[in-house]
Amino acid sequence: MQLNRGLLPQPFRAAGRLRAVVAILVKYGFGHVVESLNLPGRELVRKMTHVESNISVWKRIRLAIEELGPTYIKFGQVLSLRPDLVPLPLAQELGHLQERVRPESFEDIRAVAEESLGKPLGDCFSEFGREPMATGSLAQVHKAVPLCSDRMVAVKILRPGIRETVASDLDLLENLADLANQHVESLRSFDLPGVVRELGKMLAREMNFLNEAQNMAVFRRNFAEDTGVYCPAVLPELTTAEVLTMELVTGTHIAEFTGSAEERDRLAHIGMESALRQILEFGMFHADPHPGNLRIVDRPDGRGQAIAFLDWGMSGRLTERQRGVLFDFFMALSRRQSRTLVRALRDMSMSAPPLLDDTGLEAELLYLLDRLHDPAGQRELISGPLIDMVNLCREYGLRLRPDYVYTTRALVASEAAGRIISPDFDVMAELQPMARRYLRTRIGKLFSQSALVDGAEDLFGFLRSLPERVGFFFRLVEAGKLGIEFSHKNLESFEKTLSDVGKRLATALITAALIIGSSLVVAADAGPHWRGQPVLGLVGYILSGVFGAWLVWSMVFHKK
Repeated sequence: MQLNRGLLPQPFRAAGRLRAVVAILVKYGFGHVVESLNLPGRELVRKMTHVESNISVWKRIRLAIEELGPTYIKFGQVLSLRPDLVPLPLAQELGHLQERVRPESFEDIRAVAEESLGKPLGDCFSEFGREPMATGSLAQVHKAVPLCSDRMVAVKILRPGIRETVASDLDLLENLADLANQHVESLRSFDLPGVVRELGKMLAREMNFLNEAQNMAVFRRNFAEDTGVYCPAVLPELTTAEVLTMELVTGTHIAEFTGSAEERDRLAHIGMESALRQILEFGMFHADPHPGNLRIVDRPDGRGQAIAFLDWGMSGRLTERQRGVLFDFFMALSRRQSRTLVRALRDMSMSAPPLLDDTGLEAELLYLLDRLHDPAGQRELISGPLIDMVNLCREYGLRLRPDYVYTTRALVASEAAGRIISPDFDVMAELQPMARRYLRTRIGKLFSQSALVDGAEDLFGFLRSLPERVGFFFRLVEAGKLGIEFSHKNLESFEKTLSDVGKRLATALITAALIIGSSLVVAADAGPHWRGQPVLGLVGYILSGVFGAWLVWSMVFHKK
């Protein structure tokens, strides 16, 4: 089956990119993927030279993604945050993705900034560095001094033409995901088209710097009274969708921090507490707080250091109900409550089997809780049991919502950062008192006046609409319009197989009937003759031979 060209975006533009993708896949030893998807350029599999065969498959995947470019790198980075979708070794390897991109020329960057700001750079900044201080796949950052201040700032500018490049790559990636979903049955449970759509939404938000500025402003407001954490201030008058101007943070990388043991323990505790507050209290959290996005800076009051959170392009939002579910999840972890943990995982799932084996799942979870609370040897990171828990959910048919996976990933990253700052940091010891404190807060909110009033209003609204809803239900019954809608999924291949079997069975029956009928005609010596043989018998034998040969050929060479 050939690739459906109608699916491809702007065929003339996409054709060259598709050939490049095929060439890179073949180069890194994934020619079987090209052949299984029937992609154009399959002849490259035999002609191209592959990379060294001693490189692991996970590393080859990472190298191929890096060579494919920014959109695919972002796709790999998203997958590195989703251990529910990819094996742990691959998620860890994708965590090392590097954006090997050349910086844009200063003239091109200046053109983007001036068009977006609506004025020349000289009317906004007294100084502007021509060489970037950092370069990424979507943007690059320059040092500058604004006219309104004498303090150095960081100016993040979107790369020219990146939106068009990403849109084209996303269209192609979505088509490839659709093909993989159709033709590789083992990948259907991962919903690759859905992952690509999720990536598209994330990239759309990341390529609009007003979203990142908003995230930073919300974090600064939420933690305005907390001197232990910090976020750069944004200059709104010099910020647009393509330009983000913010305070320049020149702190110490957490791996290079050389403070006292007491200060290290304090900062590790602050980092974990901040992560839990972002998730449980405010419902807005940094989705990728890896060590590269954290710095140790001097506190504004001069008393010790604080943790600065950088790069707010990826963030998450949680509803009040989601925060309640996550609270139950963390409480179950800290208190070793396996039954509560099963219920929390159900609530965290988009779908669950109607006959879920709760007892079997709970028994498996007890092993993981034992690893967290009573390790046999050196206490391991919480990431191991949590990732095993995610895989266990997939094994039992629970599809976790991406929001919850990202929050779990943020917790794991915060623990890893805490271990870098303070090697003896114990996240479970930190989690228990924090969970008790949030439990008291939750109980207080539950019985607060506003909560009781909101609950009473919801109940009154439900009771007021109940007679109308019941009446509508019975009107549907009386009108005979109440029915059950049934839909099937992924039965196309079964229907095709059933159709092929029916055709072959009919051909076999016709062939058998022709043989039997021809034999009867020859035995009766009936009808016209040719060279002493009944013509009808000979024609029947010839037709049965043709049908029989076609049947054997279709069974041997078309096993699908």
